[in-house]
Amino acid sequence: MPHDYNFWIYIVTDRNHSVLYIGVTNRLSRRAWEHREGTAAGFASKYQ
Repeated sequence: MPHDYNFWIYIVTDRNHSVLYIGVTNRLSRRAWEHREGTAAGFASKYQ
């Protein structure tokens, strides 16, 4: 039985535009919020 999957590939950068982060998610709006708010450990919390 085939499954339908919806994934987004996204690219974000830090405020100085000196670092790029490439990610994959199935809920782009949630992930964008996590990056913006810095709730997830990693790129967003390190580079703001």
